[in-house]
Amino acid sequence: MDRATRMTDDPSANRLTLQRPPPRTRRISPVLFWCAAGMILLALVALAWRYAWPQQVSSYRVKREALEVSVSGPATLDAINKANVSSRVAGRLTQILIDRNDRVVPGQLIATIEQEDLRNILSASRANLQGAQGAQQEADANVESAQATLTNARSAFGRQAELKEKGWVSRASYEQAEATLRESEARVAGLRQAAQRARAQTDAAAASVRVDEAQLGLASVRAPFGGIVSVRNRNVGDVLSAGASILEIVDPESIVLTARFDESAIGAVRPGQPARIRFAFDARRAVTGKVLRLGRSVDPETREFTADIVADRLPSNWAINQRANVEIVLSAKPRALVVPAAFVEWNGIQPNVWVLEGGRARRRSIELTGTRGSRLEVRRGLAPGDILLSPEDSYPFMPVARQGDDDR
Repeated sequence: MDRATRMTDDPSANRLTLQRPPPRTRRISPVLFWCAAGMILLALVALAWRYAWPQQVSSYRVKREALEVSVSGPATLDAINKANVSSRVAGRLTQILIDRNDRVVPGQLIATIEQEDLRNILSASRANLQGAQGAQQEADANVESAQATLTNARSAFGRQAELKEKGWVSRASYEQAEATLRESEARVAGLRQAAQRARAQTDAAAASVRVDEAQLGLASVRAPFGGIVSVRNRNVGDVLSAGASILEIVDPESIVLTARFDESAIGAVRPGQPARIRFAFDARRAVTGKVLRLGRSVDPETREFTADIVADRLPSNWAINQRANVEIVLSAKPRALVVPAAFVEWNGIQPNVWVLEGGRARRRSIELTGTRGSRLEVRRGLAPGDILLSPEDSYPFMPVARQGDDDR
């Protein structure tokens, strides 16, 4: 029997085929199925919450209103006219006639320095002056006497000269008269020089008296101008050196507040502009004032310049170097398109806002006028009645259910 006959007779050989057997059915684990279904459901719920369910968000309705463009900065109370009153002579402080918060007038005596030594020096100078004046008087008297002698010698010489021409006197008498004349002239010239030296000594003694009198006067310290004593640095009995501070006087009429602002605002600040001043002890109450003058230097570290502000009315209690905050009103617009700064977000240098359109939030670019502060003026990009949304809670195409317009 051959090989083909054996394959035909074998039953298993008849079941051989070239077709692929059918695949086996795979069963999905119930745990995996429900996990996947849950994740899909959560994703659908999140999408529905984010893009279908309206969100509560604060809003602001754009409108036209009055806007003041201002710049603010810290300030300290100072005075244009203030003096550190000191002694120009050294000595012991014997008397102080005024105290802190006292008002003084120009030239008022406020303190005295020990004067005994200065009085003794002045007495010695006056005595020297009297001696010099006596020496001058004596020298002047000598000049007058010598001048009289010279006049007499000239007359005698003239008579001798006339008699000599007539031959009535000897040559010896004539020469004696001439010698007497020359001696008298020389004596007068010498006494005049002595009188000039005596006069110079008298002038020097008089100048010394004036210096000593001035020194004695400096021992009496007087107010350089009218004002209020703000600081007292010394007490009776203190030994002072020349230039040592005794007290400080401030002219209340010259009090200003020196405020600091960023250098970017220097082109907008002008003398005469209105200002509001808030002192640290009562920041809720504003005191009106105006810009007096601008500083002409910028701090190289802080990049700030200064401006002096004059208050229309000072508080009852004030102090030099007292802190305050100053706001200068640069301009005022009665109908400006204003938005709160909290509703503006910045993308680099580009300002953007979130606007409610068709019930959804959409980002919009706007253009501002360059104002600063909590309220900004819009030049382009918005219109009255537009609804702005808080940028902290907004995202693209967010459905919105407003909480109510913010009227800040």
